[in-house]
Amino acid sequence: MKDYTAYMLAEVLKGTFEAYGSAYGHGVSGVNLAAKTGTGTYGEQTYQQYGLPDDAAKDVWINGFTPKYSMSVWMGFKSVKQGGVNSFVGHDEQEYPQYLLEDVMSDISPKDGKDFTKPDSVNGSDKDDLSVAGHPDDNTTSQKPNGQGSSSSSSSSSSESSSSSDSSTSNSGSTSSSQSSQSSGSNSSSGNALTKLFNLNAIFDIRKIIIR
Repeated sequence: MKDYTAYMLAEVLKGTFEAYGSAYGHGVSGVNLAAKTGTGTYGEQTYQQYGLPDDAAKDVWINGFTPKYSMSVWMGFKSVKQGGVNSFVGHDEQEYPQYLLEDVMSDISPKDGKDFTKPDSVNGSDKDDLSVAGHPDDNTTSQKPNGQGSSSSSSSSSSESSSSSDSSTSNSGSTSSSQSSQSSGSNSSSGNALTKLFNLNAIFDIRKIIIR
């Protein structure tokens, strides 16, 4: 990976802990923390077969890193166990990996505000205006990779002679988009096996013992 790619990705992923980010509220003051979260789900047939809540997850994870440390947390199931109804991560429990990442990073990271080192190959001072040196942000192409279908484009040109003409061409390709909507059903996660067996405070205590 190029150094400018790594730096730009880190800057973008710091937004995970900002407003509207998937781990908002789990950042660490004085620590530049970046992360990517993820949620795995079962197939629709499994949800219907076992009557699982719409917001139930198969597993959840977060990969976080600072200028000094990196950490990954995974929690969940590889498959539906016998009975099925307890083989899922409830809505409230899906935040547990984020709590654990926040707690560990808060304990081990120096709160000196040190940021990721920007390489000379990157221009700009903010993640919204970063660009590769020698390649300004407006230096783009309308070409698409093979197999990506047609694209919509328009162009206008004027001749160097006294007469000028405007031309525009457009090709509309068919694109498909899928949207999934989740409804908050009246479900209770209190009976979930993870709620009973996965005590967050206990895990934090174990982790602190290991670190010490």
